[in-house]
Amino acid sequence: MKIISSRLDDVRMEKANYEREYEEQKSRYDEQNAAYTRATREVLDNIEAALLQQINARTSQKVRVNARRDFSYRDPSESLIEVRVYAEDPGWPLRWNWQASVSQVDGTVVKDSNSYSGIEATTPENISMLKESLDVMDYLVNQVDWDALLHVQLPKGSDYFTTKRPERKSFDKAEKDALIGDCMGQPIVVKCMVDGDARSSHRWVKFLHETSSFYTVLTVSAYHPAEEIESNYEEIFKFAYPQRISKSKIDPVMPFETVEILQ
Repeated sequence: MKIISSRLDDVRMEKANYEREYEEQKSRYDEQNAAYTRATREVLDNIEAALLQQINARTSQKVRVNARRDFSYRDPSESLIEVRVYAEDPGWPLRWNWQASVSQVDGTVVKDSNSYSGIEATTPENISMLKESLDVMDYLVNQVDWDALLHVQLPKGSDYFTTKRPERKSFDKAEKDALIGDCMGQPIVVKCMVDGDARSSHRWVKFLHETSSFYTVLTVSAYHPAEEIESNYEEIFKFAYPQRISKSKIDPVMPFETVEILQ
């Protein structure tokens, strides 16, 4: 049954107000983040398109170019870009990838390449394809001004964000504490997890008293359905005896299940 209680209602009202504010702030942040992402992606797309145009002029192999924002540990305000080229067409005698980035140590351009395919060089066609691959690598190594390209100014977050990313706050503990407080000494039992109970971790708990660290409670197994507890409380709880249990070991089950004891 629903407990009409000032403590739990107050917490839930606070939660509802918080959720409204959270959703409003998240909506503003999401809009600003989307605009920032679009502006950043536009710069990166232009870099990818320019490189891919030059590469496609040198080979018929299917090649992908990926440019992404990178961050400098030396200077958080510095705009850095990392570029990866993937030439992995399975029909080619050499499948390879190539990367250019900025060193986080000294800011110099770092280039790297890799191939996992081995080289097939047994036919004139193989050799012709390999020459195309070498022509692309020559372009990447000797003709691109990587120092300038990798330091292209990207949009600044400060130009887009006026709202911080909101962090969702959990009200679970506050609701549980309020529920227990409202049930303390009342003719109400609450389904709880009781840590360390050898008989059953799920228990119906009647809260009698509390100190700063302990609850004094009566408990029976949650094997009994709520309807049985409501109609036959005296019989079910007649062998229950008061126990002092650490507050950290009793956790009301969510969503809350409570039974009002009929007098």
